[in-house]
Amino acid sequence: MVTHLFKAVFLSCLLPALASVAPAAHAATVGYDYTIQNAELESVSAPSLAAVNDPDGYQIIVGATSFSILPGMQEFFADYGLANVTEISLRGIDPALNLDPSDATAFPLAATLINITGAPGVTIDPVVSSVPLPAAGWMLVAGLGGLIAVRRRKTV
Repeated sequence: MVTHLFKAVFLSCLLPALASVAPAAHAATVGYDYTIQNAELESVSAPSLAAVNDPDGYQIIVGATSFSILPGMQEFFADYGLANVTEISLRGIDPALNLDPSDATAFPLAATLINITGAPGVTIDPVVSSVPLPAAGWMLVAGLGGLIAVRRRKTV
């Protein structure tokens, strides 16, 4: 049985669907879906607080089983009665962190791989949430709209 420590990083870019998000919002990563090829997961380690300042921790979901993991902690799937794990979901990233879904280093999840049958691979899909423009931005837009309306009235 060969075990390797594997640093998983986000490898995809913004999805075309994000192009339809209103200009007043942007996407922030709130989780990831991971699929491992040619290996199985033995454990995962959440990024430290120095890497991602999110002290609340995260939820790891494998099928119908879920458990919490804190920053910098390592969890073994066997401790939860799980074996042959090749797909996991991670949720609970604070959207206020504004992790960019196109940043390959935004969330460095570490994983221990076992039962490697070839060149290991990982598919990582970000789960994004639309983050609204702060209230100050809306006030600026309203103020500029008011100035335009006043100017139009004066020219008529």
